[in-house]
Amino acid sequence: MAKNRYVGDYPVIGIRPIVDGRRGPQMMRESLEPLVWAMAESAKKLFEENLFYSNGEPVKVVMADTCIGRVPETAACADKFKRNGVDITLTVTDAFKSISKTATGSSVKKVWSLLKKAGEIVGIAFGKIAELEGVFDVDFVIRARKGIIVDAEWVDLTIADGFALYNGTVANQPKCKVTGNVVTVMGVLTPKTEFTSSTTGVDMASGIPANLRPSVNLQFVCNGSSMNRWCCSVTTSGTVTISRYGTTAATTVPVGTWLPFCVTYQI
Repeated sequence: MAKNRYVGDYPVIGIRPIVDGRRGPQMMRESLEPLVWAMAESAKKLFEENLFYSNGEPVKVVMADTCIGRVPETAACADKFKRNGVDITLTVTDAFKSISKTATGSSVKKVWSLLKKAGEIVGIAFGKIAELEGVFDVDFVIRARKGIIVDAEWVDLTIADGFALYNGTVANQPKCKVTGNVVTVMGVLTPKTEFTSSTTGVDMASGIPANLRPSVNLQFVCNGSSMNRWCCSVTTSGTVTISRYGTTAATTVPVGTWLPFCVTYQI
């Protein structure tokens, strides 16, 4: 291993493949063991290929010699982990809800953290304490050898009281999503009552998640009915606003006006 400027030993990950130990006519262990062992090997490969110590070396991963379904196998695994200085334990089993982790030792106080509410895991963090719901939070530099693709689901926005879906079409629902580091915000709305446009923005929709909001207010030129144009703003508070509706000067925005928007920005 290359020169280590880290104080103390690097943490070691141990993987425990757990199976139902019952044998006999039901073939519980026999049917589960190949699957669980393959899952454990996949986890080992994932860690070794994507996690690195501060000196650039791949993280050390130790696996139990066999699947664990009985007390002697548990004891043998514990002895092996002790001899190899395992700090972090990943338990792999045949039910996702049974997957668990434990961490001991001062060197791994902030390696892996879970945020729980009402007994449910709602956030995960590496390198820091988990604080954000629905977020996988990493406080390390990430080296992805084959790239990272982020393609989240669409998030529906809340339509402001003075607006409605254009033609009542569900497909016109305002929404947003992130792909990689690019956010798309789109929808088609119409005012419920006529109003006079000005340089001051009027809220059309809200609810862009905090992690998808721009760092500054952004303005985009969009088309409207009858060759009119308007300024669509996406704000730092997560709202979509309309202003400056017209051709050469701001004018009234009639009921039934077509107000489509499809804008993108980087975060």
